[in-house]
Amino acid sequence: HQILSKNEDVLPYLPKTFIYKNPEDILNYLKRYRTIYVKPIFGLKGKGIVKMMTGPNLYCIKYRFKQKNKTINLSSEKELLNYVEKNFKKNRYIIQEGIDSELVKGRIIDFRIFLVKNQTGQWEDVGIIARKGSKGSIVSNLSNGGRVDNVIKLMSSSFKISEEQVLSTLEEMSTISIKAARVIDKYENIFRLGVDIA
Repeated sequence: HQILSKNEDVLPYLPKTFIYKNPEDILNYLKRYRTIYVKPIFGLKGKGIVKMMTGPNLYCIKYRFKQKNKTINLSSEKELLNYVEKNFKKNRYIIQEGIDSELVKGRIIDFRIFLVKNQTGQWEDVGIIARKGSKGSIVSNLSNGGRVDNVIKLMSSSFKISEEQVLSTLEEMSTISIKAARVIDKYENIFRLGVDIA
């Protein structure tokens, strides 16, 4: 995120992201964004991700555990801070502003674009899949209950747009992803990349 945020072309597409340092961080970002995700820096397959939301006198925490959706409701800042202190180690998590990706009722959707560097050193988009989370899940990962869906059909029905508009959107998503790959490639020599777009 630090590398990508230095690039003006990519920056507008990045969710606001911060390193978790103390429980007050989560409280402050919840007040600012109302919904946040807390993610392990060294996480895989959607494991360890927590969604937090706030409303009047309520803090709602959602996560997946053993392929099941779990919810914890807390009624005070003190309860929230105690929960955070017990469950999160500083500098081991990031906090991200929440993006509403529930495009189908009760199910979140995102898109993964697959990129590879060809023999001439140029980045190419070699495919995209739509991922739909299981009912009520906060993650879309296939290993965590999600499933693959038809990209064009899903975008058309979710956004109520024509196939032509879908193709134009996919082209924009591909362009953004390739820009991101080129930025990262300057700092670390990579040959393939998966980019998730919500």
